[in-house]
Amino acid sequence: MPMAPIPAVTLTPVAYFPENLVVRADGSVLAATVPRKELWYLPSAEPGTEVSPVLVHTFEHPVLGIVEAEPDVIIVSVSDLYATHESQLARIDFNGWTPGKPVTPEIIFTFDDGSAG
Repeated sequence: MPMAPIPAVTLTPVAYFPENLVVRADGSVLAATVPRKELWYLPSAEPGTEVSPVLVHTFEHPVLGIVEAEPDVIIVSVSDLYATHESQLARIDFNGWTPGKPVTPEIIFTFDDGSAG
């Protein structure tokens, strides 16, 4: 059976981030930037609409990973890659959060020495 033709699509960038992303159930995005140690929020928008990112938090160390562990609860992995090699997991609860409001990451786990190698 012959394949159906692939439909033409148009991709429109809405923001540019070179790092880790989490797409939330409401269509918004959280983006973590490694070199700048930042977590950003991008609101959901209609297709083709450019959005203005909102800085959520700046960490002391680079952000290596981000995951939504449950709805509105984010786990962020941070590590002091160059000095102590200390690595931690921080929990951020976005329940009731509004853009521009500060967050307070809670350290929920610190890895043993050498585990971030």
